[in-house]
Amino acid sequence: MKTRPAAVALALAALAYVVLGFNRGLSIYDEAIPVVAATRILDGDLPYRDFWIIYPPGQPYLLAALFKVFGASLVVSRLASVAAILGNAWLMYVMARQVRLPRPLAVLAAGLWTLAVGAIAGATLSSGLFTALVLGFGSAALFQSALEAPGRLRLIMSGVAVGLTALVRHDIAVCFLVAELGFAVAVTGRLSLRGSGLFLAGAAAPVAAVVCILLALGLPARDLVEDLVVYPFTGYATARALPLPALVPDVGSLWSGRTSPTQYLGALRGGLRFYFPPAIFAIVLAMLLHRTRAAASRFARTEACPVAFTCLIGLCLLSYAWVRSDIAHIVPAWFPALVLFAWLVHQLPEGGRLRTAGLALAMVWSLVFVWGALGAKAEALMEAIHEPAGLLRLDAPRGAHIVVGPEMASMRAAIRYVQAAVPPDERIFVGNDRHDSLVLSDVMFYFLADRRSGTRYHELVPGVVTSDEVQARIVRDLEGHRVGYVVLRRDPGYVARSDGGVLLDRFIREKFVRLEMFGSYSVWRRGERS
Repeated sequence: MKTRPAAVALALAALAYVVLGFNRGLSIYDEAIPVVAATRILDGDLPYRDFWIIYPPGQPYLLAALFKVFGASLVVSRLASVAAILGNAWLMYVMARQVRLPRPLAVLAAGLWTLAVGAIAGATLSSGLFTALVLGFGSAALFQSALEAPGRLRLIMSGVAVGLTALVRHDIAVCFLVAELGFAVAVTGRLSLRGSGLFLAGAAAPVAAVVCILLALGLPARDLVEDLVVYPFTGYATARALPLPALVPDVGSLWSGRTSPTQYLGALRGGLRFYFPPAIFAIVLAMLLHRTRAAASRFARTEACPVAFTCLIGLCLLSYAWVRSDIAHIVPAWFPALVLFAWLVHQLPEGGRLRTAGLALAMVWSLVFVWGALGAKAEALMEAIHEPAGLLRLDAPRGAHIVVGPEMASMRAAIRYVQAAVPPDERIFVGNDRHDSLVLSDVMFYFLADRRSGTRYHELVPGVVTSDEVQARIVRDLEGHRVGYVVLRRDPGYVARSDGGVLLDRFIREKFVRLEMFGSYSVWRRGERS
């Protein structure tokens, strides 16, 4: 088979795999944040001034543009993420070739990424992470190319790509900025002061342009700094920190029967996948230190630099999972880890038992790494052929073609009730049963109900809306917009202690009367109590 037909066939197969089941599941929080922000932008609101959000405006404005052209729906936003996942697979192939891997091993790295990440369902799509990774790794590929064959244009384009990354996810952009400049200046010494200036100028240009536009549109600089800088470096770690997962789950829960063998193996696989990147980076660094002692060796001149650069990017991306230590936040580090995994396979000696054992181990790990994803895709395929009883379809147009489990029945019923009771031009408030202590809120309700938020804080974040100051502002917003309906949801993630304000809860109980209950959702209307 010729190279081009094979490449087309692989691309089509990857597209079919990623699209299969992409309409399953729903996240009421992570997926909802950018899509609700996008609809608020289309309604004329300005980020940070008119609504609170800790992410840069790039992803909401991208989705707003797509919604403007194709209509506001979850299918549109998820297809954007599908394109980003496939874009990352292509960039992984490019970077694998930059570390001198043969085509089959470059395809292996890109294939493992596609199989694993392409099975991530709607729960984490649309968030902007994959968009940021496309831009970030695009910058890295250009930067590596510029180091190998110095050229101003590629260096400037690499900087611009980092700047665009910062407009989508500034935390991801910092990782690439540190890795690229740190490697070029401190490790190789290949980047001159002028080259560094060109790179930084390219990175600063898109950020400065967008900030100037936002300020010109009337955005208070204080709100911009508060949302993007102050909270992420102060309240975020306190409110969202997760402990590091166990590499090997407690066997006692298995022996006692509290955990089934299937659940235990799933937790074990999760721990292994979480610690896969740091293990790969440690092995690669040890090999680099061992093999580059002779500075004049061919390895040091050709392979060591791109391999070390890829490893440094991975080490920087590990910081993304430092606070939120879970699988979702280790995914960015999978990209360089998979490239280097394929590179380690390439380093196996020719022939002999060591190579046989190494290839067998690599095959076993590849299956372990993608096994859960393959299972999810198989389940999605079976559901596409014969949809089992109990699955629900969300209402068009915004929820068109999205299939969810029966646990979402109460949410769908509450949305239908609100759509019937509240005129489209009136605002609502979607909150929790309690606002003195919370984990997350149902942001997606606004999007699916197609009703605007009655407050700046459509996203309820612990450490922010639990404060008296913010609750007082929410109350002023609800009064100012004369919000007539409130939807409250029981948050199963409440913590036992309560150290937040109760002003908002008192206001709702005093000014609103409960009308209906739909499972964990209750609908309240403004009115006097009998």
